[in-house]
Amino acid sequence: MANTEPNWVAVDWGTTNLRLWLLDAQGQILRQRSSDMGMSRLSSDGYEPVLLDLVQDLLIDDQRLTVVCCGMVGAKTGWVEAPYSKVPCAPAHLSSIVSVKTVDPRLSVYILAGLSQAQPADVMRGDPKKPLLLFAETSYTVFWLKSLLALNSCISCLICIDN
Repeated sequence: MANTEPNWVAVDWGTTNLRLWLLDAQGQILRQRSSDMGMSRLSSDGYEPVLLDLVQDLLIDDQRLTVVCCGMVGAKTGWVEAPYSKVPCAPAHLSSIVSVKTVDPRLSVYILAGLSQAQPADVMRGDPKKPLLLFAETSYTVFWLKSLLALNSCISCLICIDN
């Protein structure tokens, strides 16, 4: 019988809402949740309570739940700033991952940086990444998050984004 308990959580936290995916250890999506509590409705101390509302049923005393976020949650006016990574860059490079200090000790929250290019000047944090599908129907956002967990693997690819 397959394990249906989430191993970690992927979050795309935008300006107007957030989408949250519960994933198993192999990166398979088990369930999805969402909220209209986007960045525009929150101050920096409001993010953790919103997240807790969505994952409270998954939390176990003396265990930490890994939550990996991308999107506007990492903007200067988000939960914690995750400065942009300059392209070209490796997906989810260690220097682009920001650890968030939480009040609840059962949460281990990380924010992935957005991407920036110099010429022509452009940036990308969340919304432009969602339409892309890569690697067996896995959205770019989930690919980006799964790459964080595959740091011991050698991933070699070129991602071109026309935006």
